[in-house]
Amino acid sequence: MTNQPMEKVFPKFDTFTDLAKKDKRTFHPYFQKDVGDMFDQSKWEDRMLMFAHIMLRTTLQNDPRPPHRKWMKEQIAKIDQLVSDGKNADEITTLLSSDWKDFVLPKHLRDSFKKLLGQWESKTLTFKTCDFFHISMCAYQHLYPDSMVKNTHIGAFCFDQIEKYVSKEKKVKEQIDNLTFSLVSTIEQMYSRTMSLKEEKGDDLWLHKGDINWKSLLTIRWKIELLNWWYQEYVNGLCFGDVTEIAYTGNNTYDSSYVIDYCLYQLFKAYGVNWNEYIPHTWGSMLPRWCCQDDVAMIEEYDVFEDQLEDGWKATHKYWKEKYGLLEE
Repeated sequence: MTNQPMEKVFPKFDTFTDLAKKDKRTFHPYFQKDVGDMFDQSKWEDRMLMFAHIMLRTTLQNDPRPPHRKWMKEQIAKIDQLVSDGKNADEITTLLSSDWKDFVLPKHLRDSFKKLLGQWESKTLTFKTCDFFHISMCAYQHLYPDSMVKNTHIGAFCFDQIEKYVSKEKKVKEQIDNLTFSLVSTIEQMYSRTMSLKEEKGDDLWLHKGDINWKSLLTIRWKIELLNWWYQEYVNGLCFGDVTEIAYTGNNTYDSSYVIDYCLYQLFKAYGVNWNEYIPHTWGSMLPRWCCQDDVAMIEEYDVFEDQLEDGWKATHKYWKEKYGLLEE
């Protein structure tokens, strides 16, 4: 615990407006309206969501460097041309070293690079991007060190808040857990009731779709997606898989995502509800993958759940089927 008031941990939007002015920027009127519509400033839980939303949608750092992947592809094209011109491995290494401001690869990478160039010359090399990645990263970091990146005022404030308060505040993780537990419990109850209705009504489930607040379900799902991304990206970088683990089966790595994604999707499909009707543009990219499909037909063409059902969710899927049955066999 930080023993700090949550108003200090997650301030109101005015604080970010003032920081933006220091960066000689202003929030777009549409963004300001969205913030006003989406978040209740009087509640710290909403201010935490707003904090994460701002970190997602705002420039936190000024980075003048070219993207590494783009730069790497340029180097690959350059080597392709040098090989085509008949240059041997030593000549290519010398020319690249000059381009890379006399950067010298560590010995273990020099040996790998020489072998790589030999394959390049003999045209036996495949997956150039993958093989060249570590070598190019060393050269890239020499040419474009992290010191070139500067935090904006908003970025510096957010990173400082996370280091001083957020990472030590137990309420943060508890709130993410509470949202997840709440949605899992709601979906579990709805799923059980839907299975009973299906036995009674057969294919007429769509007649009862008005009984469910679909917008509320998706809103909570969006909040979880946003907070999970933010928590793993900035607060706890060691957190992989689900931030909130729910142990149905003893294999608890993926259990919560099974319920809040696969089971929720099955409910939408069973009642014939199109989730896109309930998704505002303001949510942006913070949606689970299945929600990013345009309609049910697209999901059926490519099953976004297939790999997970056969791997990480396998035990949970078996447990769920035995306890409730499946809406779709």
